[in-house]
Amino acid sequence: MTSWKKWADDKILAAEQNLADTKIKIRALKRESRQAETVEQQKEFQVRIRDLERKQRRQRQQIFDAEDEILDKRDELIDALEKRMTKKNGSTTALCCPLEYYLRGNNR
Repeated sequence: MTSWKKWADDKILAAEQNLADTKIKIRALKRESRQAETVEQQKEFQVRIRDLERKQRRQRQQIFDAEDEILDKRDELIDALEKRMTKKNGSTTALCCPLEYYLRGNNR
């Protein structure tokens, strides 16, 4: 696996794990809130749930942002490959191999 692919996978995996952890916390708080004996306790649970739900929305957005960053990085790599091919061959040609082949530098 290429280093950029590993970086991309790690970035998405970490963001998704953070989101999953937050979802677990929200479920636990909702369960606990049903056991609240006073209005004050119920209010405190609802505030904590609200805050975690806001955090959850931010984490979802972070996943989208990470995916956008990965796509941008891939575009940069493709542009670099095209420049390399143009420099080497004098014109742009179609890629004959998977992108990973070129990213590893095996096309020399």
